[in-house]
Formats: sequence, structure tokens, C-alpha cells
Amino acid sequence: MATALAVSAQAAMGQGRVEEAVGLAHAALELGRQAGTPASTCEALEVLGREARLRDLAEAERWFEEARLVAERHGLALWRARALHELGTIDLFTTLRRDRLDAARDAAIDAGALAALALVDLHLAAIGLAGFEPEAATAAAERCADLSRRLGLATLPMALVHLASSFAMAGRTEPMDAVAAEALALAPDDPEVLAGIPGRVLALLHIHRADWTLTRQALDDAIGVLREHPGAWFPFWGLWALLCAVDDINGASACAEAESAPGADISVNRSRILMAGAVLAGRSGDPAKANARLGRADEAAAASENAPVWAMVHRLMLAPAALEDGWGEPVAWARQGLPVFEQRGLAELAGRCRAFLRQAGEPVPRRRRGDGELPSELVAVGVTGREADVLRLLAFGLSNKAIGGRLHLSHRTVERHVANLLMKTEANDRRGLAALAEQAGLSSS
Repeated sequence: MATALAVSAQAAMGQGRVEEAVGLAHAALELGRQAGTPASTCEALEVLGREARLRDLAEAERWFEEARLVAERHGLALWRARALHELGTIDLFTTLRRDRLDAARDAAIDAGALAALALVDLHLAAIGLAGFEPEAATAAAERCADLSRRLGLATLPMALVHLASSFAMAGRTEPMDAVAAEALALAPDDPEVLAGIPGRVLALLHIHRADWTLTRQALDDAIGVLREHPGAWFPFWGLWALLCAVDDINGASACAEAESAPGADISVNRSRILMAGAVLAGRSGDPAKANARLGRADEAAAASENAPVWAMVHRLMLAPAALEDGWGEPVAWARQGLPVFEQRGLAELAGRCRAFLRQAGEPVPRRRRGDGELPSELVAVGVTGREADVLRLLAFGLSNKAIGGRLHLSHRTVERHVANLLMKTEANDRRGLAALAEQAGLSSS
């Protein structure tokens, strides 16, 4: 009886009948404890934890932790792997720690639970994206996609969305386009895929390129899909509200909509919505209120300290409004973000920091890029870090004007860099420079 109730609870939860699922799970849990059936107990605890995760992460953790303890006490390898995975999803929403998901991955391998393994890798990819770590996200998403293809698992479309997102975060547009197209072909009616292509993949590409307007427009497209499918999960509601506020396009209504969306209580979403509120308060002439909201945003984001790049991206988004309306420390934010972006090779974001400092009338730090970060063949002929940035974008076929827009340089400055590259490398023309960039590995970075 307990087993049948637990299975029915899982089915009801999967079909969105949450209240019914909770009632069945509590009944299954009580009977399972009385009858000494640990598998049904674990299944009931999992349902209760999944329901609690929608509203109270601390309660969810208690249910999942009890499931883990029951599974370990009775030697239930599969249920232990599932409990560890559910605990790891809480870290995805809060601290971005990987240790419990890594443990869940090991447990799934030990239990031979390949479907669970694919799901764990999908969430490890999500943690990589949430931490702005494209290489880690790519590795996990590729593992999930490969396993999903071999076993015909339903995780494949979202694995491909995550993989395309990781390529976008690294600025790798060719594989990004191919993988995104495959995801859309596999699941043309899946709202998470339909929202994920613009709202995850393209939004991350435009963030990599430091173009907030195109980021917001991509998120606008995703939000349009989500309005037609209100139950679909999406991690960037708060980011959309923030950029609507920054661009002064219905910021207050965007905040209200984001606050009522699924996942609004996740720390990073709360933080971004509060940042949007800071922009709105500053624009209304209340810098003290703006600073107070920013402080609350920082408190909400404190758990996710493993995402320093995202923290600097947020500050860079806020900086122009803060400078104009007299709140926060926008110049300090740009100075703090500059080395973070340069160390990660995020040239466009670093360029936006420099452009903001110039706009604010502040001295711009000289670019410090060690020769060891450049290919040896470029170092040998005296190519500088900034010239390497121009060469990389030139290899993608961008015009001088487009390169200037990406790196926040004037057209004449780009022309000078291209002329220097032609002289130093002895290339005959732009095609020769593009070939050199490919040989040096810049065109894939």
C-alpha cells in the first residue's frame, strides 16, 4: 500500500497536481514508516522535498536529507543517489557549490543509474553557467548530451540548450548555432527550449559581448514564450527585470512580473530584482533608497559567492544609472571589474569597464596582459594584448566599426591596431591576419 501511494504521489507531482501529490506522499510516508518499507519512504520524502523546494529551501533540504539517511541506513544505492542529487539542486539555487552534485554523480555511477547520471550532469552544467564557468558547463553538458543520445533520454534537448549556452558564454558562435538548432529540431514545442534559445543562449552571447540592449531584447523574446507557458522554468527573470530598469523600459512592471514568476525566491533572482529596484529608486531621486536596496541585493546574493564574474557583470550594468543618479560607487565597480574580466579573457566586458571610466572622466588603468597569456608566435613579433583582441575579432569577419563597438574603441584606433598587426606579422591583408589568428588558436577562443 505504501509503495502504491508513493508511486501515485510521484505521478501526481509530475503532472502538476501538487496538493494531491503532497497528500499522497504524507500518507505513503506514514505507512512506509509503520511497515518498514524504506524504498517507499524515500520516494515519499523525495516528493515532499520537491514540493517544498518551490517555497522553502530549508524545509526541502530536511526532507531530502532524511531520504539520504534512510537510503544509506538500508543500503539503497539508487535512492541515495537520488537524494544526493536533490540536495545538490538546492546548491544550484543557493551557494553554487558542486560537492553534493559531484557526490550524486559518483553515487549514480556506483548504482548504475544512468538516467539519474544524465540529470546530475545537466545540473552540473547549470552550475557552471550560473558561476560563469563555460568550460565546466561545456564538459558537463557534453556528458549529459552524449548519454542522453545513447539512451534516448528526455534530457537531451535541455542538455543541448545548456551546451549552446556554454558556447555562447565563451563567444563560440559556430558550435553555439549548430547545437541550438539541434535542440530546437528535437523539441520544437517545448517551452523551456523555445524560451531557452533566446533567453539563455543568445542572452549569454550578448552578455559576453557586453551589449545590454541586445541582451534585454533576447530576454524579451524568452519572456514572451513564458507568458504563454506560465509553468515553464526560467532562471533569468530577475536579469530581465534589471535590464528593463537599466534601459528605462517598463522597469516597475517588469519587477512586479518577475517577483511573481517561478523561481523568484531563488537568491540570485531576488538579488537582481532588488538591483532593479535600486535603479528605479535612484531614477526617482532617492539615492538613499537606491543604496538600501543595493545593500539588500548584496545580502540576497551573498550565498552565491562562487560567481564573481556575474557579480561584476551586475555592477557594470548598474554603473551608468548609478553615476547619473548619484548612488553607489560606480567608478569603484568598474575598477574592480576590470581585472576580473581581463583575467578571464573577457575582452568586451573589460572594454566596457574602460569605456565607462573614460565616460566618468576617470583615469583608465593601462592594460596589463602578461606575454604568457598570448600565443608565443604573436609574442615573438611584438603583438600586444589589445592587438590580439582586435585580431581575434577580425578573424570572425567583423569590420573595423564592429570591432570598435565590441571593444569600445574608436574606428581610428581599430584602424591603427590593424595597421600595426599587418606590419608586425607581415601579413598581406585581413585574410592573412585571419589565417594567422586561426593558426594561433585565437579564432576558437
